[in-house]
Amino acid sequence: FKFFKLNKMSNGNEETNLQKQREFYHILESRMKDAHPAILLEHGESILRDFRENKLAAEIIVQVSKTTIPRCASYLQEKFCDSQFAELRPKLAEFLIKAMDFSIELIGNLERREALNISVRLLTAIHFNKDESPIKQKEKEAQELINKYLPNAAGKSLFTSLKQTEINKEMLPKVSPYFIFFVNYFAFREGFLSVLKTYQREDLNFSISYMRSLLHTVYQCYEFLNTSFLSDFIKDLSAAIFSRLQNIVVDESNRVERTEFNDILNWLKKILESVVTPDEAIQRIENFNLDLAFRGLNSPNIEKKITALKTIRRLIKRAQIKKETSFPFLVRPLAVPENLKEQPIDPRLILDWLQRNNVIELILKPDQHQEIIKQAIGILHFLSIHSELQLSHLDRAWDYTLGKHEAIKSFVFRPMLELIPNLQLKEIDYIFDKITVLPNSEIDPETIYFLEHFASASLNKEAPKRKWYCLEKLWNLLIDEKLISQNVSSLAMNSFKTLILLPVCGPQKILYAEYCIENVANHISVPQSLE
Repeated sequence: FKFFKLNKMSNGNEETNLQKQREFYHILESRMKDAHPAILLEHGESILRDFRENKLAAEIIVQVSKTTIPRCASYLQEKFCDSQFAELRPKLAEFLIKAMDFSIELIGNLERREALNISVRLLTAIHFNKDESPIKQKEKEAQELINKYLPNAAGKSLFTSLKQTEINKEMLPKVSPYFIFFVNYFAFREGFLSVLKTYQREDLNFSISYMRSLLHTVYQCYEFLNTSFLSDFIKDLSAAIFSRLQNIVVDESNRVERTEFNDILNWLKKILESVVTPDEAIQRIENFNLDLAFRGLNSPNIEKKITALKTIRRLIKRAQIKKETSFPFLVRPLAVPENLKEQPIDPRLILDWLQRNNVIELILKPDQHQEIIKQAIGILHFLSIHSELQLSHLDRAWDYTLGKHEAIKSFVFRPMLELIPNLQLKEIDYIFDKITVLPNSEIDPETIYFLEHFASASLNKEAPKRKWYCLEKLWNLLIDEKLISQNVSSLAMNSFKTLILLPVCGPQKILYAEYCIENVANHISVPQSLE
């Protein structure tokens, strides 16, 4: 290794040296597992020194920070659990401390942002190496490391706790004293504070990928952090993350990777659940999603508006999911994995948000793009289910159809028909009043379809005084063939016959039969009247 590094990497041009560096680190990583820990430690310190002194090419920094140094730490940890290498443990601690110190210093330094991965990967590597020593022995070893390398923290309580009542028992075999020490070390060296300050710095513009890496550092160890420390920390951290995510997503120039975006929110929700109830954690995350959707609705970009509406509709769908009922008599109830099932949310959360932000007024405008209307009109159904639909909402939906092509009308009329079962009589009458004054010039096949199905649903409503919704309107259309097309007149005839044959319309049959006889006698619309 020494010969390869000193003699071959120092000769040739820049491109050749880069290729040799890649080859060197590839060979190093492939042989790490079989190397003696003393040799591996020597090379780890050499690599870290080169990294710190900025002697590595930018392309190599990524490889070294993501894999080389963390793997080195991981393999060393495995070796050091072996009693035959116990005399090397102090050197291991010093090597890991140097790596952790360097990574903490570089948090927030965007020119060397990959160095952040050292912290993340070190914590991961040390965390997931099994150590089945007794719990008290682990605490003792961790405290000894803290007393030695953090003299100012000596005597202070650990940020972590290994009491079996406070930790997932399945995690105990995977927790090593070094992990306990480094979580504390990272905290006392203000690593967590550096993460928070980086998020809060307004002068730094960084990607959502870097945001994910920052949060990953916390996510790797949040289960072991003291609750009093975590509750204050996560309050400020979540506020900073929400603020920065909003700026990134709303900025028209940013392309958001949904996988990384979802990772951040899912990790944040899990961290929040350690200090608040699951319902409250969900509410905080969904409040953010709703606020983000509101900013999207105000964007001039059509795609962002549609994405915002899809978010709202997704949350509405979750608000209609009933919470699971537990059945204690079942020994092992069938369960859907948490990552595959949608968690229900409180409908009131969305209802209050819709009203507070006047969302319907914002999206139902006469000049709104038809794709926006197509996505938005379903929100009225959610409002109607919870008796929150207002007459002004119906006004806006109806006014949008005036003067529009029948294909566009269908975006509004079809979903409006789904509202009828949930509407009160005053709301149904309100829509009927608009139908009554609708000019014949607005009548087309889509409107006839709406009149028939609106009447059919409304006639089945119980009412103190029966109204014969749309019968008269359709009758006038089928006999007035001068002002409408023959196609519309024919459709009006079919719809009228469908309605008049309903059992509820029985009392009207004699009345309209008399109208037909009178028309034939006066030679008015004879074919329609005979039919």
